[in-house]
Amino acid sequence: MQAAIEAKKYDRDFSTLANQNIKLSAGDKYDYLIRRDLKLAADLLKPTHSQTCGRDGFVQVDIPPHALLQSQSAIVEYQILWRSVGWCNLILFP
Repeated sequence: MQAAIEAKKYDRDFSTLANQNIKLSAGDKYDYLIRRDLKLAADLLKPTHSQTCGRDGFVQVDIPPHALLQSQSAIVEYQILWRSVGWCNLILFP
């Protein structure tokens, strides 16, 4: 994601939020973008997931190592993320 931000891939998203006068913290912007990107990736791979009866077509989300230091809160946070994306082809990995 950092490379995409540096390459200005998210400028339109940031402009849209600014034009709608939506005030978000940096963390909220990150959450918005990660959820949106995960949904887009999961949508893109959903046909593969269906055609292979769930053997392929997954989107993997890596849990940052620092989040594992507080394992219970990390589990809750990533369950919320998984539910918000809402696709069965999203998987979380530590």
